[in-house]
Amino acid sequence: MPAVTYAWLEANRVALLSEEEYRNAFCVQFGLLPLAGYRMSPSISGIRHCAFCAHRGQERLELPAHLLSACPRFLNIRRLRHDAVAALVVAAVRASPVMPGATRQKEVVRERSLGCVAVDGSVSDVERRLRPDAYVFDHDLLVITPVEFTVPDDAHLVQKIAQKQAKYNGVVARARPAPPGYSFARPVVIAVGAMGAIPPHTLAALTILGVPYEAIQPLLIRVLRVVMRYNAMTARIRFALGGRWVPQPSVC
Repeated sequence: MPAVTYAWLEANRVALLSEEEYRNAFCVQFGLLPLAGYRMSPSISGIRHCAFCAHRGQERLELPAHLLSACPRFLNIRRLRHDAVAALVVAAVRASPVMPGATRQKEVVRERSLGCVAVDGSVSDVERRLRPDAYVFDHDLLVITPVEFTVPDDAHLVQKIAQKQAKYNGVVARARPAPPGYSFARPVVIAVGAMGAIPPHTLAALTILGVPYEAIQPLLIRVLRVVMRYNAMTARIRFALGGRWVPQPSVC
């Protein structure tokens, strides 16, 4: 099994990240970021919530998991991170060699709702609007595999994978593909922890999608670099704000 979980911490990969990315990742991993949730002084221990969320009436303890995976202040960065991870995996699937006995390269299609791929009437009107991140078409086996990507907090990887599977498994099992003769395979989830954890499920999913074994480790190393780059961007914006701990009064 490729050893990629927390690869950026290994001594032989010190050049994997830039200095800023490594410093940020190290501080997050070992609880050294000056986040409000770490405040212990009796005089300020009550101000431990995320200022952005508190200003909107939601009390959320500001810790790395909230900063990198939940705070709405950085939703756009998380979307960019998600799409960057998806782009790397999609490129790897498209570049995978044709399997022995196969005649055609696998095709990857993105940005299509289930209603565009399934036969009318095989799914409900609500289910038709579901939009997996990608579909992998195997034109030799006549199989369509829906694919979901997710970059949650490391501690919630298993939970997030289960949520994605629960969202799509039943619907896909009932759906009938529009292309004649095709069938839907069980959806796969490509999950990568926001701090670099890679679950065995992700390795198995990449194998199912046809990524060669020897290409999985280099691919996931590139994925980790992208994740850390967007994490550093999040931290840069967080600590560049004028009011770090408390909401600033509105100016009309």
